[in-house]
Amino acid sequence: MSLRDSRSYKVVFAPDYVINPENYPDMPKTLKIYEGIKNAGYGIVKLPAIDLPEDQIQDWIEIVADMIEEYQKRGYAIALITIECLEDGGVWLSRLRAELESRGLKIPKVVEFSRGELEKDENLFSKIKSIF
Repeated sequence: MSLRDSRSYKVVFAPDYVINPENYPDMPKTLKIYEGIKNAGYGIVKLPAIDLPEDQIQDWIEIVADMIEEYQKRGYAIALITIECLEDGGVWLSRLRAELESRGLKIPKVVEFSRGELEKDENLFSKIKSIF
């Protein structure tokens, strides 16, 4: 059984907004980040919506940290997309960093997108292609 990965061992963890912008009424309705990730050939892991109940967030942080740890063990390049105008980047960035640090894991590259970039979406594809 081969462990070959057609995504070139590159995976992006992304906030729910990237795939479901229609669920964020005050945000631009664009799928350009998702399309850029897909077109670049990167794998994508969608994180839960930011309105997750507080008592469930830590469980999700641990699950995401487990996935990042496994991808790192297997030699993947990993990036974490954040959205500047969403609380904690839309990915509970401060909590996730703390969990990864507590495990002695490398913090993935963080790529932040601003509201302006989302509204203009002129340079989104080039920014996404330059993640790795």
